[in-house]
Amino acid sequence: MDGKLSKNAVFRGHETCTILVIMYLTYQTVPDGIAIKIHGELSRLDIPVVRRAISDFRGLPKIILDLSELSFLESSFAGALFEIRGSDPELAGRMEIVHPNDTVAETMHIMKLDSIYPVNPKEASI
Repeated sequence: MDGKLSKNAVFRGHETCTILVIMYLTYQTVPDGIAIKIHGELSRLDIPVVRRAISDFRGLPKIILDLSELSFLESSFAGALFEIRGSDPELAGRMEIVHPNDTVAETMHIMKLDSIYPVNPKEASI
């Protein structure tokens, strides 16, 4: 299964389609920190989960966001990372983004995320 479930239904004479997109996080310890791997499609509804994960590990010297399993992200992700940068620049300075696929890397470039966070598309610190 690719992480998506769909169900067609009829509501007041109109056919509707409900899509459930699953995003989940996995964690791996790395020297001096933690790697947070984001799986699936990241939507605005998932941002509080990612924000909380980053916050939970704020005391560690290094936080790596591994995007190797991320297939899509919305601009709300950029907004959340810009917000972290503004509210806690010291934390933002310890964050690194690794392994975005070409589409995600291009989106991040358009959103200018690569200008405030190190983005390493090929080699990871993990």
